[in-house]
Formats: sequence, structure tokens, C-alpha cells
Amino acid sequence: MLLWIEIAAAAFAVFCASLMLAVALGRSAKRADEAVDGSPELAEIAASLKPLSAERSPSGRRFFPTPEARRELAEMVHDVLDTKTAA
Repeated sequence: MLLWIEIAAAAFAVFCASLMLAVALGRSAKRADEAVDGSPELAEIAASLKPLSAERSPSGRRFFPTPEARRELAEMVHDVLDTKTAA
């Protein structure tokens, strides 16, 4: 009987740890989305990338299928544009 209690306690600990990780990732994503909303340049770049979501590569996959992928690309483009204007 003690073994079952230990197994249940371990499973509960793993569940709690994964729940905490999921909440932390969700909060991080929310902060990243708010940062994009706060920057008009990033929002403009992300909006211009939306048509790319419909485009497909030669293999048939979509280029930027998720809002997260478009946001990440917008951040990269913004960084490159900042680097070019600073130089």
C-alpha cells in the first residue's frame, strides 16, 4: 500500500510541475504578445506578413502558419531593420 502512495505522490508532483510550466509559458507568451502590440513597427510588419500564411512551399507546407511564427519573423525583420538604420 505504501508503494501506491509513493507512486501517486510522484505522479501528483509531476502533474504540478507540468502545470506550473504551462502557466509560466502562457504568461511568457502573453507578455510577448503585449510587447508586439506595444510596438507599432512590429504590428505593421506582422500585419504585412499575414498573406504569407496562405502561401505554400514547394513541399506543400505553409510558410508561416501560426501567429507565433509570424510574430517571431516580424521581430527578426524589425531587428534587421534596426541594425541597418543604426549602421
